[in-house]
Amino acid sequence: MNGLKYKEIAEKYSVSISTVKSWKTRYNWNRKGQKSTRTKKKKVCIQNNTSFEEVEQVVDSDNLTDEQRLFCIYYIRCFNATKAYMKAYGVKYNVAAVSGCRLLQKEKIRKCITELKQNRLNREMLSEEDIFQKYMDIAFADISEYLDFGSGEGINFGTLKNSQEVDGTLISEIKMSHGKTESVSVKLLDRMKALDWLSDHMDMATPEQRARIDLLNVQVDRATGRTNQGELSKVDELLMQIKKQAGDVDGSK
Repeated sequence: MNGLKYKEIAEKYSVSISTVKSWKTRYNWNRKGQKSTRTKKKKVCIQNNTSFEEVEQVVDSDNLTDEQRLFCIYYIRCFNATKAYMKAYGVKYNVAAVSGCRLLQKEKIRKCITELKQNRLNREMLSEEDIFQKYMDIAFADISEYLDFGSGEGINFGTLKNSQEVDGTLISEIKMSHGKTESVSVKLLDRMKALDWLSDHMDMATPEQRARIDLLNVQVDRATGRTNQGELSKVDELLMQIKKQAGDVDGSK
């Protein structure tokens, strides 16, 4: 850590020397030019991708214990309070399921997590709006945008659309089968997981994104006979008003 000794780091961040040593081991910090002295193992381990900037930022947070700091770092990686609590505190699932949610409600924890999230977005040149939009794309992707369906001579078939016409980042898997007739199947990214994520992060949505989700939900309800045209028109009108305010639509038309 920039040539500082364990004692100097501990004094700087008001933690014990043993805590600093544990950070070095956990995040594999080495001084410039220094190679790791660990014996290489044949087993493949998951690489820790926690950045030094995130660790340095969280240790600067006042009034947090070491475990709380770790919880914040783990949480912005998985957005799951239970998993983050299990990793930070080393407890079993049934304990973490309760304690993780409680810890997440603390103001100082939420403040630290918000700062870490913003720092990460800034580094990766992404906005919360960009991330929210990607999950919207996953949740409401239409398979007909990727396949052309048809039938001929008593056989149903589907053909892939040109790759330049579709968003390939939403495709999870493509399978080709060869028999009497060739067939193709396309699997999109998990829609239910995306919907769950959206419901947990509605605070990240812009007004237009909220209106789009409402419109899509009403369209789904109409298709299943659970709503009427009047409700759909109201949401559609709201979306147009938001676009006008953003300057995306010419209000003179």
